[in-house]
Amino acid sequence: MTKHNLDVSSPPQYKSRRARREPVGDQGGAKWGFSAMYAALKHKLDTVISYISSKLKNAALTKETLGEETLIKKEVNMEKLSPFVVGDGEKCIGCKACEVACHVSHNVTGITAGNIDTPVFPKLFVTKVEDITVPVQCHHCEDAPCAKACLEKAIYFDGDKVLIDTDKCKACKDCLVACPFGAVELVPKYVQGQEVIQANLGKPHLYGNKCDLCNEREAGPICVETCPQKALRLVDPHKEKKEKNKRAVATIASMFKK
Repeated sequence: MTKHNLDVSSPPQYKSRRARREPVGDQGGAKWGFSAMYAALKHKLDTVISYISSKLKNAALTKETLGEETLIKKEVNMEKLSPFVVGDGEKCIGCKACEVACHVSHNVTGITAGNIDTPVFPKLFVTKVEDITVPVQCHHCEDAPCAKACLEKAIYFDGDKVLIDTDKCKACKDCLVACPFGAVELVPKYVQGQEVIQANLGKPHLYGNKCDLCNEREAGPICVETCPQKALRLVDPHKEKKEKNKRAVATIASMFKK
């Protein structure tokens, strides 16, 4: 019987699927299909093992260099997403109590809502579409397009909130165009009940206005607290995700029990 030298160091190239099952003649003799398949699998397996080993080595070096505590902090920071207020269109009746409460909380001191002596400029906007009414406000985006668009750097992150420095704002309207939710509005500035007029232009002094999650209020967003229908709630994205993960697992488990 003729002996053939089988080269299994690297997978040969074939012109058809049939070649994997049948011997292919060449100048060096026949190379059988099962040997070629074995060589191909061995080559792929070696590649995977090499890749995993490299990743494990890099992880070990990172842990050794930064320390376990630093790595844990990194993971926590990645999970910290900005909260935001969301409305429920099924519950909202369009009473605008949230708008009035928002304006009073930010602009009025020492008087009741019924004695407001300026126009109401809330930081959220009750919007009606067909038969649905719901407040719309800033989502404090992680990638904040409004902040990227602001040439004056008047929009910035303070912790997990996106805020506007009204002293820097030039009312250029770039943030209005950039916001995907239409959550930013230009409003006139009032001081002691009087509208501020620009001396050189004779026009009202405007500035960007949007939800700041009642940044200076310890109890949190007043709109959530005020809504008589409980149509507003403060969303913690990471906590929300974890709760949905738990519900998904419970659903899958119940399917297997059946």
